[in-house]
Amino acid sequence: MAGPSNQVFDESGDSGSDFAPEKGEKGGIGDDEDAIGEEVAEDEFVPGESVSSKPPKRAPRGASKGKGKAKKATPSAILAPAASLPRTSRRQMHMLPTPSVHHRHRATPLFSRAGFVERLVSRPSLFGPINTTVTNAFTHNTQVTDRVNKAWGYNVGPGPLWQLTEDRRWFKEAITTGKDADCERSRRPRVYPDVPVKNGWKVIDKSEAAVYLPTANETMEDGTFKPPPPISCYFGPINSQTKRDMNMLDTLAMSEYLPESQACVFNAVKLPDPLLRIELDETSCWSFDWANSERVAIGTTNGIIAVYDFGKAIHSIVNPDSDTIINLRPSHYLAMHQSAIRALAWIQAPPYSASGDPSLDDDPTVIASGGYDGVECLLDIREGRGAIMNRTRDVINALTFSPFAAGPITMDHENTVKAYAASPSMLGRGHTLLEPLGPVWCVHASEYHPQLAVAAADGTCSTSNMLRSPRRGGSVVSQI
Repeated sequence: MAGPSNQVFDESGDSGSDFAPEKGEKGGIGDDEDAIGEEVAEDEFVPGESVSSKPPKRAPRGASKGKGKAKKATPSAILAPAASLPRTSRRQMHMLPTPSVHHRHRATPLFSRAGFVERLVSRPSLFGPINTTVTNAFTHNTQVTDRVNKAWGYNVGPGPLWQLTEDRRWFKEAITTGKDADCERSRRPRVYPDVPVKNGWKVIDKSEAAVYLPTANETMEDGTFKPPPPISCYFGPINSQTKRDMNMLDTLAMSEYLPESQACVFNAVKLPDPLLRIELDETSCWSFDWANSERVAIGTTNGIIAVYDFGKAIHSIVNPDSDTIINLRPSHYLAMHQSAIRALAWIQAPPYSASGDPSLDDDPTVIASGGYDGVECLLDIREGRGAIMNRTRDVINALTFSPFAAGPITMDHENTVKAYAASPSMLGRGHTLLEPLGPVWCVHASEYHPQLAVAAADGTCSTSNMLRSPRRGGSVVSQI
């Protein structure tokens, strides 16, 4: 009958623990921690340290001359864990190996765009004209990519570095040939210039607008519902603003404070009938995200992700008075969660062929989603099934995609905000960014810089640099 393993290790040797002090080291981890390795950081993954490789000491076997002779005491020992078990008790994603404690998350670009990009020549002014020049993109070569990512990581200020900002968003509609192919108007072209706007605008009175505005349950003397209290707003230039109470249905022309402005402030707007309406009989639409100008993903209250392609339907509208299109069917209808899908986002990268070439004329195919069941998934609509990226006991209220972090930004346990990698070499690994004191309600990432904005239930709006490398699993520097 097989018994327990007799393999032992001497405690005087290396224990293999992450928290054991190094030999000859008297203090804690100091400046040497920062020097653990910028070289280690360049590697995508460093295997964890193995247990001590010293051979086990066994008691010498000698000829026993008597039954009553005492056996030689063996040194105190500890059992060695099996080689297939994880060495640490860190929180794991599914089917991912245990990362090393020395690992530094480095964002790997999902798509290398050929050509040049526009950069700022001077510090931009608020709502003023900007000067740009055409330079190499951050994916020009691997050396440039590593240096730019490392340079972004040194920024600890509340805002981005304007010298390094560039547009990293990819659209399949982008114009890639011609004289101005590297300009922003070519990378983000207008795709529906000929679509008409439906007629039907009209002025409504208070009784008609009441159905579109919030009211109290109490009624007034004239039988109408009691309106909500006025909202105090500040209008005018930043240094000389004027406080004004806005009641329901009040209208204000901004030219009173800014003579050159033609804007107006309204409290009630009744929109005409839309060109296209998406309705599902068995569920409700709870979240959605645009892939580009023709494809949208919708998360529903029953855990279904529906993908719609309505480019042809919109281009078919010629008469502005035509009926609203309501019979559009989804191209994909996939069950992903066990409860409502609160947030989802497209992974903005082109699909790749079997030969490794990007298909720049095709739509993106990967969706990241999070629901009330605490599950965060990555779904490739070409396969029809998704993979669990992370699971937590909290509700996933927000999720966004960042081209700088090269993956989705969402929540983990205890209200932490994490960036998850979507590149094949680092798929699903998390990188802690922020730890607010309350549930996170909204996260947003820019397509021009790696600064992340996070709004939490504790009343804070925090910003953080997603490319700032943490030290031994800690969160990065943030500004509140």
